[in-house]
Amino acid sequence: MHLHYTIELLKTFDEEELKHFGEFIRSDYFNKREALVRLFTIISKYYPDFTDNALKKENLYKKLYPGKEYNVQTLRNRMTELSSLIKSFLIQRNFEKDEFSKRKYFVQELTKRKLFDSAEKNITESIQDLEMNTVFGQKFFQNKLEMLIEQSILWNAMDEKHKAQSSAYQRSELTLNHFLLGILKINNDLICLDIETKEERKFSFAQLFLDKFDFEGYINALKEMNYEHYPLIAAYYYGNLTMMKPEDENYFFLIKELIYQHHDKFTMAELYNFWSILSNGVFTNYLKKGIRFMHEGHEINKFFIGNKIYDDKKPFSAIGYQNIAMNAIMINDLDWGEKFIEDFKDKLPTDVVDNRYHYCKALFCFERGNFDESIEHLNYVKYTDWHLKLSIRLLYLKNYYELGLSDQVSSLIDSIKHYIAKNIEMFPQYADTKIKNTVNYMSKMSNAKFGNKKLDFADLKEAEKDNNYLYKTWILEKMKELV
Repeated sequence: MHLHYTIELLKTFDEEELKHFGEFIRSDYFNKREALVRLFTIISKYYPDFTDNALKKENLYKKLYPGKEYNVQTLRNRMTELSSLIKSFLIQRNFEKDEFSKRKYFVQELTKRKLFDSAEKNITESIQDLEMNTVFGQKFFQNKLEMLIEQSILWNAMDEKHKAQSSAYQRSELTLNHFLLGILKINNDLICLDIETKEERKFSFAQLFLDKFDFEGYINALKEMNYEHYPLIAAYYYGNLTMMKPEDENYFFLIKELIYQHHDKFTMAELYNFWSILSNGVFTNYLKKGIRFMHEGHEINKFFIGNKIYDDKKPFSAIGYQNIAMNAIMINDLDWGEKFIEDFKDKLPTDVVDNRYHYCKALFCFERGNFDESIEHLNYVKYTDWHLKLSIRLLYLKNYYELGLSDQVSSLIDSIKHYIAKNIEMFPQYADTKIKNTVNYMSKMSNAKFGNKKLDFADLKEAEKDNNYLYKTWILEKMKELV
């Protein structure tokens, strides 16, 4: 870890963090090297870009050790030590925000020091604070369980074994809730991985457990008990089944109903997960059953946005932003969709805002027939992955087609076909045929349009029956103009 790494870390600091790190590094408790204070003082003058020639290694060394001969190893050592202090500072900053962990470690220290009354008082206060929660998630079960374990350790240290054992009832409930939520979340990731890759599914302990455990019976028992955390566990369970068994749409509507009814009981972290699970369920069902599920997706997005079920203090998901916009386009709610991308533009992470905003804006311009303007917005978008790269090219292609630019259409179709052939292995399994079919239909359309001939009627009938390609409504509309 040398100069480049240290500078990259400091570039992530805001002004307040830089100020606090200055105070941190000047504290004798954390740093006893005056040279590191001088080094930070020199470097911090060039915040936030850190691009001045003064930061070249030789120049930096001269400022740090005036009159001494340049020694690369000495500078490396100081930079490594500075990086280590930055690491300690970031850990400390993060720890300061975690009130629960601070209290738990304080309780551990009190118990070790045999200050049992004080330890018990702090444990009781922590548990009471947790029980005042009105929203619940996996973190709640974890924190309460950890504090009950500290309580059990304390009671054993006080030679009150019966008390320690009696908390096992609550500990068993919390352990099981935490585990079940965790295993369902992991399995959801595995299901998504299966859908998005061509690899044969590997052995999974999560799937083995779910195959052997009577989850349906357990969920039904919780429901009959009117157990307060049934909606949370059941929503994740039905979310798994929505992805695993898209042919049975009942699971999708079960999770949707649970979330609509009980969203005010879930933490923001769990609500984000549920929004993602519902969106994945919409997409999976859309692939199998068509556009009506995109109406479901749009309704869900409006529910979350309308009820402000998102964290205004954190950046909004870039892919979520794009998917919400595209869903609005697919069901032709252009006014709502455009308002959304404008209202939420400034909530995106700063490093992706231009890409996502201009791509979404290009989509809406196309839908409104403003093809030149759509191309202008596309010109601002940089490729970040295969999906965005291909999506941009296809949107350029649609714009060129609408503008009657035959040479550009022909060239781009050839380019896209070459790109697909070269990169087909990276596409998710659900996308292979869909992408190829889309380009095939557009190629037939362009040959007819720019060759001044009619489209083969059989091609239109084939496209009407086929659901495995993109932009079906637009492609059918353009095909009908050519027959």
